This record gives sequence, structure tokens and C-alpha cells, in this order.
Amino acid sequence: ENHPEMQVVIAQYLDGNRIPIPLPAQESQPPLVNWSVLFLTLLWISFIIHLRFNPIYGVSISRFFLNHTFFVIDVMEHRIRNTVPGVIVLSQHALFTGLFFYVGAEILISDTGLSALSYHFPNLLISGHELLSLFLMGIAVALTLQFISLAWIYICNKKMKFLSQTINLYSWPLHINFIIVTFLVVLNQRGSAEVWMMTLSVIFAIVWFMSFNVAAINGARFLDKSKVLNIVITAGLHTLIVILVIWTVIYTPEIIEPLKFALSLP
Repeated sequence: ENHPEMQVVIAQYLDGNRIPIPLPAQESQPPLVNWSVLFLTLLWISFIIHLRFNPIYGVSISRFFLNHTFFVIDVMEHRIRNTVPGVIVLSQHALFTGLFFYVGAEILISDTGLSALSYHFPNLLISGHELLSLFLMGIAVALTLQFISLAWIYICNKKMKFLSQTINLYSWPLHINFIIVTFLVVLNQRGSAEVWMMTLSVIFAIVWFMSFNVAAINGARFLDKSKVLNIVITAGLHTLIVILVIWTVIYTPEIIEPLKFALSLP
């Protein structure tokens, strides 16, 4: 008697009909920003702008990969003098490396695992902002290693009288890593990145590793003497240091155990 509208509902129920029950409308949630895709898009836009406004840059890319010997000769004889394209490529590679760290952690490590990492490495990761911390760490690592690599090759080779020679020899192979990181981001969006993560990580590391060795060996070929010695103190010593770093990480419990623990957490 107090709710006559219920008569309609009861009548519908007795007739065996479905009874729609009105519920409050759910609040619509705005879509989350996909930072990795957005940042990747911005990086490729920067690449296209660089390519558009510096025609020599596009020519140099094709020459490096398709006519490598003549490219190296032009660099060492200082016919290619501009340092700006190489500096831009190194800056872009540092940003791609940060994105690689970000997406790699997003694929392999759960939120609980990231919290565990920030607990074990409080000086490296900010609690609650682990992915951002890894992104910034990747940029810092890339800039530091790139600076050391350039200084190492430049100082050890007397034929390199201009820094542009070192930058141009070292930076061009790193373009391959632009494609590797792009594949990683795309596969992550498709949900199949875990299968490819190890392979792409190994390729990324090898490309970066070989960019130093190839640049050092190409520069050593133009020395009048001590070519072998130059290769030993650059590419040879570089290889030894990389092996020692990998060995140290694997056999240092304070580093490897927290990493394994973070990877294992659901």
C-alpha cells in the first residue's frame, strides 16, 4: 500500500518475466595514459624532424649500413665534420634506453616485485615511483657509458684529432636499438612481449656493446703503428670489463638475489 509501484514489479515476476533492476550509474573512469607508447611516439617524431631538416643525416645512415667502408674513410679523413647529428642520436639513444628499462620492468616485474626492489635498493628507486626511477636510471646509465666510451676511444687513438670523428663512428650503430625498443613496446601492447623479452634484451646489449668495439677497430685501422695495441686497450679491455661486470652481478648475492626475488613475485 505504501509502494503501489511494486505491484507492477510483482505482476511481472508472477508472469515469469525478467525484471530490470535500476542501479546507480557507475562513474566513468578516464582511460589511463599509456606512457610508453606516448614517449615512443615522441621519440620517433624527433627522429623524423631530424631526418627532415638535416638531409645529410639520412644519407649518412644509409651510407653507414650499406657502404660502411667509405663512410669510415670520410669520417677519419674529416670530410664528415658535423657533430650535431651524432649528439642528437646519442641523446635519443639515452632516452630509448630509459624507455627500455621502463618497459622491461613493466613486462617482467609485478607491482609487488617493484616494491620489493625499491625496498632492497632504496638509493636507486623511489618507493611508489619505481618505473619512473628505472626510466631515469636508464637515461643516466646511457649518458654515462656513452661519455666514457667516447672519451676512451678519442684519447687512445692519435689519429682522431676531432671529437666529431669519434662521435660519428660510435653513434650510428645505435640506430638499431631504436628499432629493438620499438618492437618491445609494440609486443608489450599485444601481450606477447614476455616471450621475446630475453631475445630483444640480448640484441639490445650486443648492439650497444659492438658499437664501441666497431668504432674502436675502425679507428685503429688508420693508425700508422701500434694498431694491435690500440685494439687491445680499447676493444679488448672493453670486452674484459663487460665480462667482469656480468660475472660480478651474477655472483654477488646482494644484487642477484633481490632481482630474482622481485622477478618471482606475482
